[in-house]
Amino acid sequence: MNKILPVLVFLSSISALHATEYSFNATGTSSDPAAYGTDANWTPSGSPVAGDTADFEQPVLGAANFVDLTAGGTAGTVNFSGSPTRSYILENGTLTMNNLSADSAITVLASAAVAPSITSAIQIAGDGNLTLTNASATTLTQGASATSGDILGDASTASTTLTVNNTGGGNIILSDLSDNGAAAGLGLVMNSGTGGFIELGAQSSFLGMSNTIQEGLVLLGSGAGLGSSAAGTTTIDSGGALNINGKGSLKMSFVLNGSGSGTTSTSGSTANNGALVDAATGQTATTNTSTINGGSTSTVRLASNSTIAVDGTGAYLNISEAVTGTGALTLVGGGTLALSSSSASSYSGGTNIQAGILVANTASSLGTGNVAVGGGATLTLGSGSAMSSTANLTFASTSVIDIDYNSTSQILESLENTTTGVYAAAGTYTAAQLDTFFGGSEFADSTGTGTFDVLTSAVPEPSTYALLGVGIAFLVPFFRRRSVMRF
Repeated sequence: MNKILPVLVFLSSISALHATEYSFNATGTSSDPAAYGTDANWTPSGSPVAGDTADFEQPVLGAANFVDLTAGGTAGTVNFSGSPTRSYILENGTLTMNNLSADSAITVLASAAVAPSITSAIQIAGDGNLTLTNASATTLTQGASATSGDILGDASTASTTLTVNNTGGGNIILSDLSDNGAAAGLGLVMNSGTGGFIELGAQSSFLGMSNTIQEGLVLLGSGAGLGSSAAGTTTIDSGGALNINGKGSLKMSFVLNGSGSGTTSTSGSTANNGALVDAATGQTATTNTSTINGGSTSTVRLASNSTIAVDGTGAYLNISEAVTGTGALTLVGGGTLALSSSSASSYSGGTNIQAGILVANTASSLGTGNVAVGGGATLTLGSGSAMSSTANLTFASTSVIDIDYNSTSQILESLENTTTGVYAAAGTYTAAQLDTFFGGSEFADSTGTGTFDVLTSAVPEPSTYALLGVGIAFLVPFFRRRSVMRF
């Protein structure tokens, strides 16, 4: 066996060196598509095999050019380019992408003025990885529904990676992904450039065990777009953004980083930017709510300071998973974010409500850090222990704080109106007493009978502690000398 392996590697290298580049030269219609596997339909004559390149670029006038893969077809690399009056539609059967020892690739080149459509299944083979790139300003559509045109993972490998790059200002729409029995599933890595987006439609048998948004905007066209497994994880890197888009219930873990991609919608809007976005209308706490709820083992982890944008007054996002990590949570947008995990959230970076409404429904839902409510923003407390007892709560004169719990008292380290610089004196307060103390109406919307128990009347600045330390250090020798002199 040890002697055979080098021979196989050598033969593979020889095959790669002799890879052929073919150009499709036939014209097919919807009623009479041109067969991928017919030798005469290619220049030079023959059909692409593993390691070869298949180019769809001939500037033939006419409408869509239909290419039939009923009998199957293979290539290592597929390129689309060409005429502004013509597009390619690959339909039926399966296109096997096998580039031998290298990653296979399907690319829409920058010169393509009309996007192709691929409704044939795409089987990833060879080393098990595929890169799908749209370098044009057009929209590449893969799959027609969740029942046809799957991109299939390689069942012969432990894991398969599909990398999706949208680099030309256009868009990519993926409707059909399938793990196809790969032990670790089909890993999805996504990058989208400025001005475009990647949309994930309904999937057929995609678990979504490992999804990563490295850069740019990804839209959900379906609640199943990221997969169906509660054991799956979607990581959003700094510079990336996921727009849930009002698409129902997501059952998986998330890892968040940063403040988004700079684009949050198909129109290229930059308003209310966030790593996680829900841009929707017509949602309430009980109607059409977007939810993240993968169960007791799933979490939303703030790997770094992260922004969630609930974009629009009609948007409502409910996170029922515990929020963990060392980052801070910032809320922007005009909608409502509800934190409703039955398990304690432990994120330690604090909570900054810049705009919109944050509803803390359950105990410890606001983590262990401080909480700041900006001007015009609202914090609704549905639990008397939603905040840590060591937290400092700050608010502005135009903030709204709704005490919506009964019979208990939320313990706070301190409470400050940052507009006036006034701290609440230590003590226990009802909502009405807080408005009286601060001389405003920030607590007037409270519907519960619960109270705040403020432990300290002010929190010294770090510089105050430093000066106090210097003073003590100076006085200690003085008192020692006085002690010695008494003897």
